[in-house]
Amino acid sequence: MSTLKIFLSAWEEEYSVACARLDIFNPEITAALSPCQKTLFASSFYHIRGHFFEFLCRLASRAPSNTYKQVILANITEELGEDLKSHEQLYAEFAYRLDVDTVTEFLTPSSNFDYTEYFNKAHLEWILSKDWGRAWAAFCAYERLDNVDYRNLYALALSFNVDEAALLFFKVHAEIGHFDATFSLLEDEWRKDPQAIKDGFQFIAQNQLLVWQNLNNTLFA
Repeated sequence: MSTLKIFLSAWEEEYSVACARLDIFNPEITAALSPCQKTLFASSFYHIRGHFFEFLCRLASRAPSNTYKQVILANITEELGEDLKSHEQLYAEFAYRLDVDTVTEFLTPSSNFDYTEYFNKAHLEWILSKDWGRAWAAFCAYERLDNVDYRNLYALALSFNVDEAALLFFKVHAEIGHFDATFSLLEDEWRKDPQAIKDGFQFIAQNQLLVWQNLNNTLFA
């Protein structure tokens, strides 16, 4: 096993253990949330994941070659759903079941709290201010966490007792394989500067855990 794969395995395990400590990722607890708490989750989570398009566009604008750009563009195409509904539409269907209109939430936010704004701003600041290796590592780390986070989020959404069609957004992300497409380029960056990759991955883990902790605190206040 390569040194990069060893690092990734340990990083993911540490992150998963930290997530498991949160009530928000315990379906036995989230099943007992009130309708108001479930609505608050749907509107708040929209802002945690609903602004990823800007991250992708800013990253693509910095890409040093077409090889990197094509990976990012493939990700954008997937977000748009190709021949299926876009991820934005899929999430809107879930949110609708919990009395949240995502268009209204986007235009006149009710649940874009200071911590969600910080979460998204921190991503943009990182990819715009760091060297390319650290920026690419942050993107790869975000993609690596898709499967980890959405396994947790699917279980959470399932505990809300919504219909199966409303869960498709979470199922798609739990099964998606975007990280695989980034790996060869990540290996290239690792060979140049392993510390840059470690820095990017640690930043994403810390920023993601911080927003989960704050969302947890908001729901269970």
